[in-house]
Amino acid sequence: MVVVVGMVGKVVVVGKVVVVGKVVVVGKVVVVGKVVVVRMVVVVGKVVVVRKLQEGIKPMVMRTYSHVMVGLQFFLPLGVISFAYIRMGWQLWGARTPGNAEDARDAHVLRKKKKIIKMLFIVVALFAFCWAPLQSYHILQEIYPNINRYRYINIIWFCCHWLAMSNSCCNPFIYAIYNEKYKREFRLRFRCLVREEPGGEISEFDRSRHQMSFR
Repeated sequence: MVVVVGMVGKVVVVGKVVVVGKVVVVGKVVVVGKVVVVRMVVVVGKVVVVRKLQEGIKPMVMRTYSHVMVGLQFFLPLGVISFAYIRMGWQLWGARTPGNAEDARDAHVLRKKKKIIKMLFIVVALFAFCWAPLQSYHILQEIYPNINRYRYINIIWFCCHWLAMSNSCCNPFIYAIYNEKYKREFRLRFRCLVREEPGGEISEFDRSRHQMSFR
């Protein structure tokens, strides 16, 4: 992993930047299909846009493309995060606490395990809940094109799209509720926004962990 230290003291992990760049490029290449096979026709005098296939493109091609896109955008990510989080939860639950058994300590560790596993489950369930309506619409409009003639389909599509996009906004709140480390880092980085209780100074332990996170 190559690390570049900027003049302002920030550390940029080049490997992560490269990965993000590849994801962006692949995403743009994948959606080029719609630009190639679809053209938009605006009906004069009406606020409506009609989607039509380019000449020579069969409807089955567009239907297959839409199904592939749903798989890449929904089912593949859902399967990956489900597998990864189930594996993490399984290993976490089966991990043994080192040292001799202590009832108080073991009970505390068990509560933390349950909290983390619950957080992982909620993240996966929320992803499925937020994205399922929009992806279902994409499938249905290829199988039953007449749904686009429904009077309020624009409102329905907007609500489905808004719900899907809101998924990214929900995760920080989930982490803030269930992840103690996230709460601690938030308090350390945004002390001006957190009301401190009387005598509630940040411990030296937390300060040291905060400093280590930048190294």
